[in-house]
This record gives sequence, C-alpha cells and structure tokens, in this order.
Amino acid sequence: MSTARPANARRVQSAVDACAAALRDLTTSDDLSQQSYRVGQAVEIKINTSAPDACTHLRCEVNSDQKGAECEQAELLKGEQEGWIVRFAPSAEDTYILSVTWAGKHISGSPFRLRFVSASEPKKIVVRGIGDGTHWTVTQPVQFSVDTRSAGKGQLIVRASGPTQGIPKFNLHDNGDGTYKATYIPSAVGEHSFDITYADEPIPGSPFSITVDADMDVTAVRVQELTIPEAVDGSYIVGQAAEFLVDASACTVPSLPPLTTRVSAVTSDSQCKAMISHVSEQVYRVRLQPSEPDTFLLGLFFGSEALPSNPHRLCFGRAPEASRCQVLGLFPDGWLTMQPVSFHVATAEAGVGRLTVDVNLLSQRFDDESGRALNGSESPHSLRSPASPSRAPVGPLDISVEKDGSLHTVQFKPAVPGYYNISIRWADRHVTGSPFRIGVAGHQPDATQCRLIGNDVHRQFFKIGDSYSVIVNCERAGPGQLQVNVTGAIVDDSEFCVDDLGDGCYELNLAPSQPGDYTLDLGWADAAIPGCPLRMYFANDVDVSKCLLEGTGLAHAELGNRAEFQVITRGTGLAPLSASMADEKGRSVPVEVIQTGPATHCCAYTVHSPSNHILHVRYGNVDVPGSPFQVRVTQPFAPERCKILGGRVKDSILGKPVQFYVESKEAGPGNLSVEAVSSDSQKRYKGHLSQTVNGKTLCRLNLPTVDRYTTSIKYDGVHIAGSPFKLRVLQPPKPSMVMAFGQGLSNCEIGQGGDFIVDVTDAGSGMLGIRVQGPRGGFKVDTTRLPSNDKQILVQYNPVECGQYQINITWADEVIPGSPFLLTVYDPSQNELGLSV
Repeated sequence: MSTARPANARRVQSAVDACAAALRDLTTSDDLSQQSYRVGQAVEIKINTSAPDACTHLRCEVNSDQKGAECEQAELLKGEQEGWIVRFAPSAEDTYILSVTWAGKHISGSPFRLRFVSASEPKKIVVRGIGDGTHWTVTQPVQFSVDTRSAGKGQLIVRASGPTQGIPKFNLHDNGDGTYKATYIPSAVGEHSFDITYADEPIPGSPFSITVDADMDVTAVRVQELTIPEAVDGSYIVGQAAEFLVDASACTVPSLPPLTTRVSAVTSDSQCKAMISHVSEQVYRVRLQPSEPDTFLLGLFFGSEALPSNPHRLCFGRAPEASRCQVLGLFPDGWLTMQPVSFHVATAEAGVGRLTVDVNLLSQRFDDESGRALNGSESPHSLRSPASPSRAPVGPLDISVEKDGSLHTVQFKPAVPGYYNISIRWADRHVTGSPFRIGVAGHQPDATQCRLIGNDVHRQFFKIGDSYSVIVNCERAGPGQLQVNVTGAIVDDSEFCVDDLGDGCYELNLAPSQPGDYTLDLGWADAAIPGCPLRMYFANDVDVSKCLLEGTGLAHAELGNRAEFQVITRGTGLAPLSASMADEKGRSVPVEVIQTGPATHCCAYTVHSPSNHILHVRYGNVDVPGSPFQVRVTQPFAPERCKILGGRVKDSILGKPVQFYVESKEAGPGNLSVEAVSSDSQKRYKGHLSQTVNGKTLCRLNLPTVDRYTTSIKYDGVHIAGSPFKLRVLQPPKPSMVMAFGQGLSNCEIGQGGDFIVDVTDAGSGMLGIRVQGPRGGFKVDTTRLPSNDKQILVQYNPVECGQYQINITWADEVIPGSPFLLTVYDPSQNELGLSV
C-alpha cells in the first residue's frame, strides 16, 4: 500500500465501490470489536472509490459508549492516490462507536465499536516472594505476589514449568486492586520457573527460577557446639571463634538441600557471615568469628527448613578489664543499721565477665550514746592495717542486673554498726578502689516506723465485758521506749495492761467495767505513733430485738437513685448505730446514717452497679433483726429505653404470624403489652408475649385479614419509642399469576439492547428476581415500574457478546410460568459482506 501512515497507527482498510455501493475489505480480516487500541494510537479506515463526488456522500460520526458524554470526532482525509481515509485517534480512554456512511447508508461493518485503553508499562510491575534464591521442598506451597497497579492496562499471564510427578497445582488469584496472589505447589524435585508476561510483553526478571528440594526430617539433624566460651559468664571474647558440628547423616533423603546460615546482631548493625565447610558426607562444620562485640543470633537451615535448635544465641564481648568498671553511689559513711546499703556497678566498658561482691565486718565498736561507728583514731582496728576481717550478719545480699546487662545494682542490709569491707571483682579481678570501706551508724529513733496490728485497731464500739486488744510493733523504730496514756473511766489497773512480747513488740489490752468513751495515746521516744490516739466506746448490753426498721431501701433500690430507710431505737438502750453495704463482688457502697430524733435515724445510699447488694445494719455492733438484708437493684422505670430489635416490625403475609423481639432490660420494672387495631378501628387483636433471656420478649400477633393495622407497644401503659406504627398484612405471593412477555425474551441484536415486561398485577406480595446465565456470566439488567401501571415492570438490558443466554425469573423466590426463557443475541453483520468476527 502506498499511503504513508503514522508509526503507531493500525489501519483497517475497507473498499467501497461508489457506483455499485459494494463494500469489501482490502487488507485485513480483523474484527474491530475484538481488539483494544492504545490511547494516542490512530485507527484508519481507507475507502477506495473513483467517484468524483465522494466527498459529498461520505460521512463519519463518533459517539461515546457512555450516554451523554462528549467525545472527539474522526477526520475524513483525501488519500495520496484514489480513495479517502477515515482517521480516529482519541486522547481519552473509553469505548467509542464510529459510524461511516455512504449516501446515508452504513458501509460494511459500520458502526465500528472501538475500545481504547491506556498504554501498559510492564517494566513497572513488581514481583515479591520469588527470585531471591530461597529453596522450597516438594508439596510446600510457593507463594508470591504480582503488583500491576503502576503498569497501566493489560492482561497478566503467569506460566509455571518444571519437572513433574503427577499434576502440579497452580492458582493465580486476582485481589481486585491491581495485585495478584500466585500459589504453586510443586510435585517434583528440581528447577522450576515462572514465565510472567503483561500485555504480551515479558516483565523485568522473567522468567523467575526457584529450586525445589526433597522433603527431609530436620529433627534427625544433630547440632553440637565444639568450642567452649572463654568468659566465665558463658560469653565468647572477640577474636575467639564459635564452631558447630552439623550432622545430617541420619536423614534418609536422596540428596540434601544446601546448608545455609543466617546471622543477625541483636543490638547493632554489625555484619558477620558464618563459614561452612564439609567434614564428611552430610557432616558440616559452621564457624562464626565476628570482629565486633555484640550478641548474635545464628540460624541454621537445610533449604528453607529451619533446624529445631534455631536460633543459637552467641554473646561476643571484649576481653575483661576490671579497671574500666565504675562504682556509683558507694559513699564512705552515712549508712544506718537495718536500712539497705545500695550502690551500682557499671560494666559497659569492662568487657565480658562476672561480677562478684563480698561484704565483711571489720569493727563492731560504736558510740553507745550517738549510735555512730568510732572513727579510725578511736577504733582499735586501724583502717590502714585492719585486723583480720570477721564475718558478721549483714543480711541477704541481693545483686540484680538491669536489662542491658551493663548496670548492676548491689544491696545489703547491715544488722550492727561498724566498719565494713566491700570487695568488688570483675572476672575475678578487683575493680579500681576495691576493697571499699564504709561506716555504718546505729539506727536513730523513728516513731513513724511503729505499726499497729490487730482486728480492733479500727473498731470503735464494744460492749461492757469485751476486751480491746492491739499489738504495737516497734522493731524498726530504733532505740527508745513505748509511752502509753489512757483516758476514760478506769476503775483499777486490772482493766488495762501492757505486755512486752520481745523483739520490739508490745500487746495492749483494755477491758473497762464502766460505759463511756476511752482513748489510747501511744508514742515512741517522745514522738507520736502514726494513727494515734485510738478512740473506742464501751456500752452496756442493749436489746437489739426492739429495733424497728422501715422503708423501701431495705429491699429495693433503683440504679443511680437515692434509696432510704428508717431505724427506730426507742427502748433498746444506748449504743451506736452503723450500716454497711456491698455488691456481689464485695465492692462497698457508702451508707449515710443521720440521727433525726432522740431515737430515730435515717439511712440513705445510692447504688451504681446493677447486681444485688447485701445491707448490714448493726446497733451496738450487733445485727438488728433481719440483718443482713438482700437488696434487689433494678433499672429506673424508663419505657423510652425499650427498643424493637432490628429497628422496625416488617410487614407480614396473610396466614403467617407477625413476630418480633422487644428488649426491656434497661427500662426498669414493668409489663409489656402489644395490640393491633384494624384500619376501621372496629377490631382489636392482643399480642402473645413470651419472656426470653437477657430481658428480651418474643411478641407474636395473629392477624386474620389483609389490612393496614395500627400497632401499639406499651410498657406499663406507656408507648415505647416508635409506637404506635403501621403494620401491613399482605396477600400471599402467587408466582403462577406472574406474566412475562416481549421480544426481548427470545432474541436481541448486539449493540441495540432489548427489553421485556413482567406483569405482577394478580401475583400478590413478593420480590421480583432476574438472573441471567450465558457467555462470560451473562449481563446486567435494569428494572423500572411503568408510570402508567406500577404493577408492570419494564426490564432492559444491553448485552456486549453474542450467544445463547438463559433468563431465570422468580417471584417471591419461586419460578414463574415459562421460566427459564432462552434468549439469542446475534450480530446482523455476520451474514453480510464486511468485517468477520
């Protein structure tokens, strides 16, 4: 052909004999409808004609497949020789309809349906999961991903090849977002490859190769550490090599996959490779010798199978240097007996080693009055030439190591004052300044260290004849004496006594014979003990049986609302009244007790948890009649908190009961009622209620006629949210009364679309269902109700591929008469001279 054409143009040539109006294809049999073109690529149709007035008869027009969208138009150009050229090169991605007419009539193949897509760029495709040298075993799934999101439009094709025993399994899953997941299960040992193309072009790196090894039992592999760490704490010293013997001779596979290692540093970016050498058949030696200190994780693998001993944790550090240790917080004096001596040893720069600490008592001389250890001039033991150290009880020695392993915290508690020798060694060598000498002084009096122990410490009310008892522990309070001062009607010394229990502990007992208030004021070394003075009340016997209690708060309380009850103590005798409350989990609820008269009290509380509570009421520390009380806790009455589960009650079919659930667990105590009234208000129907778990009630209405009912749901006579509402009872569906008719149920011309009507006038209630089956899954249908008759539904469709289709129509999930319908979609140009499919 002599006509020059652009480099990116594909020309489809058709011939037109103007005189005979016969059109024939000159150069290609490609069907334009079966091809895709790239945006910017020109499609040219050459029309050969010798008619001098061809320009007046030829016309071309372009429309978008999207109705109403504007689109670019084609050009009609004069050819270099005889004939004309229709040229179309749009700049946007779309499907276009190109019509070419001669004297108002379409040429053969017109209108042409042209699909233009963006250019694809296979080089931008990313593959992850293969191509990194990883080995797989037979039957182990090989999974990788392909990302085409940046590559434009195109078709992805993945072909797997390799040795087989049986049929290997391969699956390519489209994730729907431009990415794909490929799964391949090899069936034989050997080299396998994946040939990946996109838009008929290979992507970078294709084909990708993988190695598939035989399955092996890695539990049969024995790993033995050949070297012994030089450091005492089990660490290696930098320069020393860690060696392992890997023995796989017990494995029965025909050929072993390669032994590989993975080494990673824990605290730095240090790089280190392990060396592998063969000792004998299926026996290997692995050697790791890093040049930098760190903790390394060594993993051993046969192919992709990790050995059960993985990972091996190997610590490498510098040679120990005790002189680089730093001792922090160890002062020569200022320490006290029975208090911890605490200091730190930093070993970050000291290499690898183990910390050892010894504590010895040198001198036990101290000033009896001040409690301080004698200084060097007063001590019979010179600090420069001390006497032979003698072991002394210094308490438990606690050495703790922080997370990074470089900071050690040392604590011990000296029991006696004096001078102590502290020897600190790192890797069996003294650190700089070791041994250290510190002075420990006697403990000073501290009343805040005294503790009060016993059940009566916080008890305030007692009967005459009872005994108040408390233990005072002054073991940690230092030197001093216990001072006790009692106020109250004490008749003789036998009513109060103090017993020395030893070890700094004392027991106090008070049993007065006269009613009234009593106070115990306690001190240590002229300082008050915390919690003192202690106050208590002793009373004569009371008759609690005469206590009267009344009020709803004794049995019932609403969540979050104040509940009250009254206590009348007339004629019971004099005693204090107390009340306490707790829920099922033991959590206490404050109870307020207010005296409203000489012998009357008002008690009030507010509960905040929905569980039942226990209420104790005591008079003179004795439970009143009926105590403890079981208090039932309910929600406050709130009908607006009732709700219909699902949000609304659905319309029903005649003959089927209307059923729905109402939840009332947050509405408080009350009764639910349901009633439906007919549209003429002449008939009323009560609902049947069935209580279920968790505050849910099943409501059921049996409505005998088709009607629009007004339905009311009330809680203790009050409408709940959404009540009243309208409820329809409809005729049952009659699929046999549905009729479907129209040309679109039997045949349709491709590109023209088709339609048919479904009449449901006498079909009762139901939902129309239409499902199409055919080439490539069928096509989409649109349904609309006719404005003139809403019981007739217009169904429209526009198939894009020729073939036989099956249309299934259902009403209320049941097949209508005549369904399924067989539909033939055809192309009229198939039987005419022109472009072939």
